[in-house]
Amino acid sequence: MIIGAAVGHSSHDLSFAIPRANPAASSKQSRGLKIASYYWPASPEVKLRGVVLAVHGHGLYLLHEFLRGQGPGQAVLYEGSWIQEWNKAGFSVCGIDQQSHGFSESIYGFRCYVDTFDHYVEDVLHFASILQRSDVEGFSQLPLFLCGESLGGCIAVHAIARLGRQFKGAILLSPMLSLEKTASKGINYYLRPVATLLSWVFPTWALVATDRNTMFPELQKEWDMDPLAWHGRTRVRVASEYLRASKNVLKRMHTFTFPFLCFHSEEDTLTDPEGSKLLHQRSKASDKTLVHPKAMWHSLVKEKGNAELLELTISWMLDRC
Repeated sequence: MIIGAAVGHSSHDLSFAIPRANPAASSKQSRGLKIASYYWPASPEVKLRGVVLAVHGHGLYLLHEFLRGQGPGQAVLYEGSWIQEWNKAGFSVCGIDQQSHGFSESIYGFRCYVDTFDHYVEDVLHFASILQRSDVEGFSQLPLFLCGESLGGCIAVHAIARLGRQFKGAILLSPMLSLEKTASKGINYYLRPVATLLSWVFPTWALVATDRNTMFPELQKEWDMDPLAWHGRTRVRVASEYLRASKNVLKRMHTFTFPFLCFHSEEDTLTDPEGSKLLHQRSKASDKTLVHPKAMWHSLVKEKGNAELLELTISWMLDRC
């Protein structure tokens, strides 16, 4: 089921306030997990323009990804965040913590684990269907945009490719569309040939290494000191599913027609920028834009220079409302 928590514009210390929030209407899901959901309605002083459904990345959760950090060990804030700026521009914002992340439940009790990548996509589509059926002001009968960072970008691409009619377009931030470079590094190079076998025999083993944010070490410290973030290596089944999902995207890119705005730094060592380049080249969409931000790495919502990217996302959405 999805447990909703309405988040006000003046909320502070959200990382700790959400679990104590009164649950909103819930909706049953096939796997029976409780999935935390969040709603930030657009500012009442502006004209309603649309809704942003935000999708977070691997090992994180929605509040950490899209609210403003104050530094390692400090609570995240609504004030000064991408979400606040979207609200000011007339866009309500919502989203979920993916299963086994943040405040959402985990299957079998394992954090940062999923049996199949498809469950992530299905949960996002289920949440989108709830929005469409609702009569909540600021979240119904409005253009709906997907915005996903990293893993969230791959989830967003799969979701909009499956049910594009529900969405006006996608904003992709360092999307996980190719993992070829990551899969070829260090121990991952030796694990890859036996990944499928390990995925079935020892699916929850946390063996697969990922790069750390050495370009912006303060952001890495924020991650390291957040008790709700995942601090271990990627589990074998999860890594195998990520490879499968990214390969499927690469195979299907020539069939995509949905509008998208994609940001991907060429300095990114977590997700391969080549995947975003191929999406831009192969997609049949008549409305597609790829931007390579300079002096940035992977966590584009948080890194220095993010304000320019935010301005571009707002302008892009307003033009399509």
